[in-house]
Amino acid sequence: MDEIEKQIDKCRKQSTQLTQPTKEPTCPVGQLYDPNKKTCSVVTKGIIDRVSNTVATVITSKCFIATAVYGDENAPEVETLREIRDNVLMKDKLGKKFVEFYYSGAGEKTAEFIKNDAPFLIPIIKKELDYVVNKYNEEKNN
Repeated sequence: MDEIEKQIDKCRKQSTQLTQPTKEPTCPVGQLYDPNKKTCSVVTKGIIDRVSNTVATVITSKCFIATAVYGDENAPEVETLREIRDNVLMKDKLGKKFVEFYYSGAGEKTAEFIKNDAPFLIPIIKKELDYVVNKYNEEKNN
């Protein structure tokens, strides 16, 4: 598992944890609960760096172009495109390179361009993305 796969997996696990209620104890000021150790730990620079990296990963895991096209980051088509990223692209060397390029800023910049300067492209891109989503779902269900 390379670094991008680890980050996506970590993000996926953390997003699941964020949606589940926790019964963690309240820690004193300057400390955070460590579920692995089941104790409160003093906040260190290492912890802050890990939290910052996690937040950055969550932010960059968005499907920028698909969200711009479908208008909702939780649209079923967007979820399927995330599946394609994780289950198809990330398992291929060239696919991983594409994902790296996309999350290096290209995806976000392209989405902003589409939304702000070329909204006439949305129906065209949507048609192509719908084709990819439908083809993936057909193959997945067979």
